[in-house]
Amino acid sequence: MWHFLILSVLNLLDGIFTFWGLSFNFITEANPLMDWLWMKSPWLFIGFKVFLSSSIIILAFHSKHLSNQRRWKIFLLLVNVLYSFILFLHFYWVGNLIFLSF
Repeated sequence: MWHFLILSVLNLLDGIFTFWGLSFNFITEANPLMDWLWMKSPWLFIGFKVFLSSSIIILAFHSKHLSNQRRWKIFLLLVNVLYSFILFLHFYWVGNLIFLSF
């Protein structure tokens, strides 16, 4: 179950950092769906991220048997590694912005 919870937190952190980066034109959104949502409304974008994170948590509590299946564990581990990499990229550009501002 913790794989689901980690995914939910990583998704929400990605949303927060992306929202911040897009708001100040530091980054561009690579995901076409999320880019479309951003163009419609930044609040729609962040609302969708909150909805996704909430849905993942609900899924975790209602599908405890999924997190015990080997395929789901492997899938969620891979997705969490991918999201961790994306979060690392966020930390990288935030760090560069902070470093370059001094």
